[in-house]
Amino acid sequence: MSNFNVEWQILTKKFLEYFYELVNFNFSVTNPVFWLLFLVSLLILLKSWKIKKAFSFCFVIALILVAATKIQNYMVEFFKRNKEQFDPLLIRIACVIIILVVSLYYFFIRGEND
Repeated sequence: MSNFNVEWQILTKKFLEYFYELVNFNFSVTNPVFWLLFLVSLLILLKSWKIKKAFSFCFVIALILVAATKIQNYMVEFFKRNKEQFDPLLIRIACVIIILVVSLYYFFIRGEND
C-alpha cells in the first residue's frame, strides 16, 4: 500500500511541475497538462457547440499560446545575446488581447455552420 502512496506523490509532483510551467506562461506541445486542459476545455465546449467549432476554437487558442511562448523565448534569447534585459510582459498582454478577440469572435460572431 505504501508504494501506491509514493506513486501518487510522484504523480502529483510531476503534475505540479508541468502546471507551474503553464502558470509561468511556458506553453509547450510536450506538456501533458497543457493537453489535458485542451481536452477538458473541448469537452466543456461540446455541451453547447458542435465538434467543428469547439475543436477549432481550442486549437486556435492552443496555437496562439504556443506561438506566444516561442516568440517570447526568441526575444529573450535575442536580447540576452545583446546583453540587454527583456520583460516579456508586452508579449503576454498581446497574447491575452488576441485570445480575447478570438473568443469574442467565436462566442458572438461565428455561427455553427461557418
